[in-house]
Amino acid sequence: MHHWIDNTVNWITGIFYPPTLVYHVTFDQPWPTVHVDDVGLGNTFWVSTTSQPRATYPQAGELLQQPGNGLRFQVTRLADDTTLVGVMCAPNANFPLSRFRMTARYRLGDGPMGASDIWAPTLIVRDGGQSDMRRPDGTPARVVGATHQVRDSGQIALGAGSAATAITPAPKNNEVSFTNAYPTPMERGFTLETDIFCDVGRGRSRLRTALCTLWAEARWDHPFKIDPADPAHWTGITYVGVGCAIAQGAGTATVTVDEFSIYKWTKPMPAWLRAMNRL
Repeated sequence: MHHWIDNTVNWITGIFYPPTLVYHVTFDQPWPTVHVDDVGLGNTFWVSTTSQPRATYPQAGELLQQPGNGLRFQVTRLADDTTLVGVMCAPNANFPLSRFRMTARYRLGDGPMGASDIWAPTLIVRDGGQSDMRRPDGTPARVVGATHQVRDSGQIALGAGSAATAITPAPKNNEVSFTNAYPTPMERGFTLETDIFCDVGRGRSRLRTALCTLWAEARWDHPFKIDPADPAHWTGITYVGVGCAIAQGAGTATVTVDEFSIYKWTKPMPAWLRAMNRL
């Protein structure tokens, strides 16, 4: 029931409160192609990681020439290693949007499928540095958005990033079997989408595969809430982008990203729509 209600609310919201496309990039060979850039993110991309093992691809630093169509991530985690994240982010020292949507199209590769393994292609916003994903005080960057979790012996779950709180429904309660998510073995395309509202500190994430939409929309709180006393209204977000993470277990995970887009809302949501969206 809640799944149907959320879809209806999103449909009504899309009619009366549509966002505007402000950034769009496709990952073509040999270089990414920026088709729209109305927010000044530019066409230079950086790869950020929580650490840099030899098997992680692409390597940390400026994104170089791609060997094929699509941006391919390969992340390896050892049993005694820390959590690894390989993320390509559009650089901006002070991300200018406070109410926005991001979407990205992916092709799922392979990864660990054990009962305790968790890995995920990601669509995120974060704070922290350009390449090392750490905040000025040395603590790990805070990360929220939408994640396509592969967990619990091959179940597919919708997550929201390590810094998201009060996630409803929780990823563990929002799982679909791998065969139901991808009934055709050769078709592993999917789309992640996330809405970030920094005026109220709330977010939403959605997941669709090429053949079905089976996950309930996830709603959650995040730490990038605007301080009303700050005249600059800075959200604290430094980078946005896509990537791949292994949060638990050991092995190698791969995913390919084909395109990435950002949309923005130019004015506050009307009160009646805010009530419908529980914001």
